[in-house]
Amino acid sequence: MRTSWYARGTKRVLDVAASSLALGMSWPVLAAVAVAVRSQLGAPVLFRQPRPGRGGRTFTILKFRTMTDARDARGRLLSDDARLTPLGRWLRRTSVDELPELFNVLRGDMSLVGPRPLLERYRPYYTERERLRERVRPGITGLAQVRGRNQLSWDARLEADARYVETLSLRIDLGILAQTARAVFTARGVETDAPSAMLDLDAQRRHASARLDLRPLGPEHARALVALHRAAFDEHELQTTIFSGHGVGRYYADILEQGGEHRALGAFEAGALVGYAHVRQREGVSHLNQLAITPRAQGRGVGRQLLEAWIDAAQQPTLSLDVRDGSRASAWYRRRGFCVRRRSVLWRIPAGGPGGASVRETEDSQRWQRRYGFSTVVAEVGGHTHAIGRLGAHDLRIDAALSPQALDALRGERRLLVLGSGDPPHPRAQRLHTLTRMEARRA
Repeated sequence: MRTSWYARGTKRVLDVAASSLALGMSWPVLAAVAVAVRSQLGAPVLFRQPRPGRGGRTFTILKFRTMTDARDARGRLLSDDARLTPLGRWLRRTSVDELPELFNVLRGDMSLVGPRPLLERYRPYYTERERLRERVRPGITGLAQVRGRNQLSWDARLEADARYVETLSLRIDLGILAQTARAVFTARGVETDAPSAMLDLDAQRRHASARLDLRPLGPEHARALVALHRAAFDEHELQTTIFSGHGVGRYYADILEQGGEHRALGAFEAGALVGYAHVRQREGVSHLNQLAITPRAQGRGVGRQLLEAWIDAAQQPTLSLDVRDGSRASAWYRRRGFCVRRRSVLWRIPAGGPGGASVRETEDSQRWQRRYGFSTVVAEVGGHTHAIGRLGAHDLRIDAALSPQALDALRGERRLLVLGSGDPPHPRAQRLHTLTRMEARRA
C-alpha cells in the first residue's frame, strides 16, 4: 500500500467531513425509512452484525433491516430470498439500506471507499494477497462493487480489493464514488450485500480443497516435483538453491526411494501434482525443506492443507523452516504459530578474486557433483578447514564467518554465496535477501 499523504491521514479527514455532511443532509430519509421498517418488519430497525475491519479487528456494522425472521416448521430460518420483503428489495436496489453505515464511517470503523467488510468466517480462507484488504478500513463502496460485484467471481472480487489497496489514492476514491453515485441515481444500484447464486467463500474454497488428494511422493514423482518447484519460484531464487543443479531430479528420485529421514507429501488434483512439501526429520526437529504450490493452484488452500498434514504427521517435537524475511509466506507461517528464531542475510560476492585457497573434493563429493550438480567440498583457508557447499560449477555457498581476505582466497573463478550477518562480509558483497529460521512446538 502506498504511504502517500492521502493514505496517511487525509483520507480519514475527508471521511469524517463527508459522512458528517451526508448524515446532516439525509436525516429526513433516515427517519422515514426507520418508521417504514418499524411498521413493516418490527423491531429492531437496524441490522447489526460483527464484521472484520482494519487489521482484522471486529466491529459492528449497521444497516437497515431488509428481511423478516420467518422460520420453517422446525424453527430454522428460511432462505434469504423467502425472507426478503418488497420494502427490503427496494432498500437494497437503491442502496438506502446502507445509509446507517455512515455512522460506522464517523466512528472510524469504516471508510466511504474501501473493500467491503465480509463475514468473519471467511478470513481463514483468504490468500496472502487477499489479506491486503485488511490493511485499510473497509468501505461502504469499493472497486469490486463498481466493477459489478455480483457478476464477479470471488477470486476477481478479492483481487480487485487487493489492487485497490496497492493503488490507493484520492483520484481512485473520487472515481469510485462517482461511479457509485451514477449507478444509484440511474436505478441500477450497487448491491453491496445482495444475495448471490455463488457459493459462500468458505464453502467454495472448502469444496475446492476437498477435491485435493494428499499422498506420499515416491521416486516416480521426482521429475514432476522439480518441474513444479521451478514453476513456482523465479530464476533468481532458484540460483541460490540446489534446484540450480543439473541433476536435482535424480537427487529427489534417490532420496524418495531410500526414505529414511526424508519424506515428501504431494497434493494432486485430477491426477496432476499441484503442490508438495519436502520434510527432513532428525535430532528432535522436523524441518520443512521445501513447500511449493503451482501458480494455478495458489490461493485455494493447497498450502494450508499440506502444512496441516505435515504438522499432524511430524514425528519430532520441534517444527522448523526457513523462509525469506518479510515475505507473504513468513506472515502466513507466523499466523499459524511459528516464531522467528534467527535471521541471516544471504550475500553474493562476484568471481574474480586472487584465489589460491585449497579446495579438496572427496570421492563422495565428486560423485555427488557429477550426479546432482551440487556437493560439499572441503576448503582450507587461513589454517582452518571448512565444509563448503558447491552449487554447479561456479558457486560456493558458505555458512561460516570468514574474513574478506579468506573470501578473496576462495573466490578465484567462483562466485560466493555467503550466509552471514547484516554486515557486508566483503567490500564487493551484494545483498540478496534475509532468511528467517522459524520454529513451532507441536501441540
